[in-house]
Amino acid sequence: MERPHYPPPAPPRSNVLVYGVVALFGLGALAFFYLLFGELFILAAVVFALIGAVGALHYFLWGRSLTENAKKEPKAKLEGE
Repeated sequence: MERPHYPPPAPPRSNVLVYGVVALFGLGALAFFYLLFGELFILAAVVFALIGAVGALHYFLWGRSLTENAKKEPKAKLEGE
């Protein structure tokens, strides 16, 4: 019995267009909010960026190691029993 002929898989799509459209709308939104709120928007953006930087620093210093330890605990508990 002959195997059915399937078309070759399509190549993966590039996401360049999606990223370009998102960047275009994002920059437009930033410009709109700057025009609407002025310097207050810049101040709020800086504050949110600083909060995000502190969160990222916390994750890279402690969060990853705590996650790895939490993954190892059940394994060690099972081996110890």
